[in-house]
Amino acid sequence: MEFEIKINGNPLTELTPIQRAKTAIIYYHGFSSSKEKSLFRARILSSLGYYVLLPDASGHGLRADECNPDYEKPDINFWDILVKTITESPDLINYLCEKKGFSPNDIVFCGHSMGAMAAAGAFVKIPFGKLVMFNGTLDYEALSEYFNKIFFNDDEALKKIKDTIRYYSPSEHLSKLENRDILMIDGDKDIIVPARFNEKVYNSLVPFYKDKSKLNHTILPRTTHEMTVKSMEIMDAWLKSREGNN
Repeated sequence: MEFEIKINGNPLTELTPIQRAKTAIIYYHGFSSSKEKSLFRARILSSLGYYVLLPDASGHGLRADECNPDYEKPDINFWDILVKTITESPDLINYLCEKKGFSPNDIVFCGHSMGAMAAAGAFVKIPFGKLVMFNGTLDYEALSEYFNKIFFNDDEALKKIKDTIRYYSPSEHLSKLENRDILMIDGDKDIIVPARFNEKVYNSLVPFYKDKSKLNHTILPRTTHEMTVKSMEIMDAWLKSREGNN
């Protein structure tokens, strides 16, 4: 079943499976997307037995009038939207725990591209749950440098962006990620958010994991900046393998 709800005045779509769900997924959409455009993916997840909460990011979908980002170039607005999404996440968690009865450890922070980065940013600030990332990165600063080189070549603007994101970047808080359930799925042909950024963080994290099955970085061959059927199959299998393991 699908319901349109509001949390603190912000619109979300709530999807509930036929059977009582053990796991709740907060799915954050990417830059220039919306919850409406992500609804098909959310329906697939719901059909697999997951409860799904689908928010619109500021400047997107039903919240388009909140700001006016340049969807062609990820300037400071991209990062401001990312940070705002992260700071709004505790309201969603409270809703899931207090209103829907989910255990904090059964919450999955998930998203694609910018949404994956928002999921990671929320995850690192909260000491529970699981993280699933599609085509996003744990290293905000590396991506900001990459974007600056491609689009702007503006060192002053880059400094401002780094000052904005440093506090939220998961790669700056690796101790808060150690031994936690993290799945990263990237494409080897992705030139928007290259897989090498997550590979570097993954290699830094591996030595600190006692249970290596908790940390998974999968790089799909012949895959660009896209969330594929294969990537969703990997997510479902991994989440089911982690049920009851925290």
